[in-house]
Amino acid sequence: MWRFRLSDEDREKYGGPEWVEYQLTKAVDLDVDLIEQIEDATGYTILITLPDALSRGSLKATRAAVWLARHIHGIHEPTFAAFKPNMLAADFEWVDDPAPPVEPPNRAARRTKAASRTSTKRNAPRSGT
Repeated sequence: MWRFRLSDEDREKYGGPEWVEYQLTKAVDLDVDLIEQIEDATGYTILITLPDALSRGSLKATRAAVWLARHIHGIHEPTFAAFKPNMLAADFEWVDDPAPPVEPPNRAARRTKAASRTSTKRNAPRSGT
């Protein structure tokens, strides 16, 4: 996952922890009205346009991603319009996620059932032997 660190000057101005993780998947836990407000404020659709704009090196998209990550982590001030850090002075780095991805319970249950059926078929006595 990506994480970022604003410059010392910007961290002093805007607050927040030294490093903030950018986990777009956590956006699905946000209230729909809040997602729409964020999209209206940033001008990006969160799940489609923002990742594409980031891959193209857009400074506005980078600022939107940093603002969104801060928002997801509970840092709700300032508004996007007032959030103007020097993105060229920020640090970004990729860190391995220490926890393995968690499967949704329904998918894990289906796999357990499928494995159980396969195991039962393998251990079933064969007719004619």
